[in-house]
Amino acid sequence: MNQDQNNHYTMYKGVSTLFSQNTSIWSGNSVVSGLVTKLNNNILSISNMDTTQLHDTTGATTDKAAARTLLITILVKNAAAGYGYAASISNNTLKEACHLTATGLGKLSAADLYSASGDLYNTLNPIIASLVGWGIAAADLTAQQSAANSFNGNIGLPITARAITHAATQSIPSLITTTSALLDDQLDAAMMQYKITSPAFYQQYKIARKLPAAGGAHHYGTIRCTALNAAGAVVAGTDFVIAGITRKKKKAKNGKGSYVRIHTPISVTVTATAPGMQPVSHTLHLNANGVYTLSFVLVASGASPAPGTGGTTTGGTASGA
Repeated sequence: MNQDQNNHYTMYKGVSTLFSQNTSIWSGNSVVSGLVTKLNNNILSISNMDTTQLHDTTGATTDKAAARTLLITILVKNAAAGYGYAASISNNTLKEACHLTATGLGKLSAADLYSASGDLYNTLNPIIASLVGWGIAAADLTAQQSAANSFNGNIGLPITARAITHAATQSIPSLITTTSALLDDQLDAAMMQYKITSPAFYQQYKIARKLPAAGGAHHYGTIRCTALNAAGAVVAGTDFVIAGITRKKKKAKNGKGSYVRIHTPISVTVTATAPGMQPVSHTLHLNANGVYTLSFVLVASGASPAPGTGGTTTGGTASGA
């Protein structure tokens, strides 16, 4: 994919991830469910086409070249036996028919090389019994036929392989157009119902729908975290960890911390832990230039979790996105 196509694909993936993290909000709506299914199917198709267009076609070319080299080697050996025998009986016609060289055969087109193999077979087969002393037998002619058939079967492979990758490349723009239309004309409209009933989810959708800036520039997001106990007091010494991200975080003793310059878009799970407290996790989708504030409510180990703690969130309070 080119940069513009990749930007659209990244946006589609971000939207899909947001829906996968909030199924409880929309899964009961048959219209939205159908649109999300179409979106995910299109994303898979784009991914498959991208993989196909990047497929290395040199393997097919290598197979064809190897089959050609093997056939020429066999032809030269078998022709040499016929040439020697022809010279021994002063048969100039046979001698001329068996005058084949690797250089000459190498200059032939694929079709002509295959034809030359057939001609040599027809020349040598009637006299094969006389050629044993010259180093070939019926099995050598059988091997020649096998090599010729193998070469003939490989003739069109490089062209076919390149045609497949070309078709995949041509399919991607159409898939991008179809998927964008699905979002613009249908999913955007269907999401309006959540603007009132689930405003945080709707806001995150609007953020996820933004295309990354062109040019391949890096985009980052920030997550700010605060840990409170059930009484609303800050839990000092809380550690905030984002699974899979090792970027150095800023952590203060007052139970606040932040991650900065996280490559976006990305879905992350943030876990807050503190001595003597149960760990609590929140999952969110982080978009370019977003600043997300998460508040964790920690309870003592062994106590019942506070209502609404943990689970999946649409990103806490988002600003600057």
